Amino acid sequence: MRRKFGITDSEDPRAIRLAWWASFFATVMLIALLGVARSAQALTSPGAAGPTTSAISLPVEEGESEAEGEEEEFEAEECEAEEEGEEEECIAEEAAAEASEECVLSSASASVSASLASDKVRLSIHYTAFSPGSVEVLYWLRGSKGPLSLGREKDRLGRKGVLRQTEILTAAQMTKAAAAKSFTVQLRPANAPRYCHSLLDRHLTIRHATAGRLTWSDPEMGYRFSRQP
Repeated sequence: MRRKFGITDSEDPRAIRLAWWASFFATVMLIALLGVARSAQALTSPGAAGPTTSAISLPVEEGESEAEGEEEEFEAEECEAEEEGEEEECIAEEAAAEASEECVLSSASASVSASLASDKVRLSIHYTAFSPGSVEVLYWLRGSKGPLSLGREKDRLGRKGVLRQTEILTAAQMTKAAAAKSFTVQLRPANAPRYCHSLLDRHLTIRHATAGRLTWSDPEMGYRFSRQP
């Protein structure tokens, strides 16, 4: 009986060591598992931040794309506007070409000269026409001495030429002519529509003075349609 108890006592320390080592390895494994878990958490945290960063940057990208889209739409509209503008210009040119034939005259430039020594005023109109016909010419002046109506005559138009009218003035009328600032010349071709009147009217506002003579001319170089006969 004593021998049996001796064997039991000799085996108990081994069991204790085994238990201690088992608990030690279990503790080490637990620490290792905790370390792996923390590492995994650290690795997944940038991934979680990634969507947040992209969520912030996405609106900027969408804003840029929307801005680019608006620019493209604006450019397209501008191009369409340019095309429409060119089309309108073409229509206007065609309308002007049709109107020019109705207005009879294709070009006209006028000038007035006054001879102070002889008390004469002469009107000269250089013109070209789409077709021969008659035209009524009237003109008057405005100045510091008051207005003055100078002439109203009917002339015959050819294809091209010069219309001239000469007026002999009184001393009082010549005083007004010498003080004139501008002359207005109206051309009224027979059967021309009323809208032609404003096109054909010439306003002579440039004044030149030479020895014994005054001249008034058109600053716009006269009336002219693009299509000549």
